[in-house]
Amino acid sequence: MVVEPSDRWITSALTGSSATNTMYLYNPTGNPIHLKNVIPGGTDFTAVLSPIEDGKRYQLNVASSPSLKPGHYLQKVKIPTDNTTQPEVEIEMDVTVYPRVFVSPASIILPTLAVASDLSAINWPVIYVRKVRETGLKIKSFSSTLPFLKLDLITDTEGQVYRIHFTLDKDKIKPGDFKGKIHIETNDSDLPSIDVPVQGTFK
Repeated sequence: MVVEPSDRWITSALTGSSATNTMYLYNPTGNPIHLKNVIPGGTDFTAVLSPIEDGKRYQLNVASSPSLKPGHYLQKVKIPTDNTTQPEVEIEMDVTVYPRVFVSPASIILPTLAVASDLSAINWPVIYVRKVRETGLKIKSFSSTLPFLKLDLITDTEGQVYRIHFTLDKDKIKPGDFKGKIHIETNDSDLPSIDVPVQGTFK
């Protein structure tokens, strides 16, 4: 049996939604090959097999589960046959589930900075917090483990897009390497808290 368009399906979905696909299995030989049933191999995906022309051509409808949390999921579907040369067909399904709320950039690496320079003239990175396709997002709190970072929250689109700007309090800066994070808490159940690592060097 040959799988069209491929025996491996790679896709993505937003949390709460399902990715779907239709595959076709056909028999290129002159002798019938019957597909017996589907062994799904897990619960992250569903797979339903339907004959188009029994022994020659079949349709397989696959879908990722809408209940999957953000992350990466793999599952192999096995379909037994009555053919001794090819006793089963194996299909691999691969989905990456993304949260509806995301932060960019995911981390910040600052260039080496001279404490004696005019730090107020530097354009610092801006952290965006967004919710995809829906509204209702709220930023409950935001803070930094680095005492010299001063944060300000700006609302671009209420319930959807926010910006966090930061400046430096020069009086709290000490020369040397630093590593810390900006911690953001939201009202989103899938992503209630986010940490953005921040690192750099003062000289």
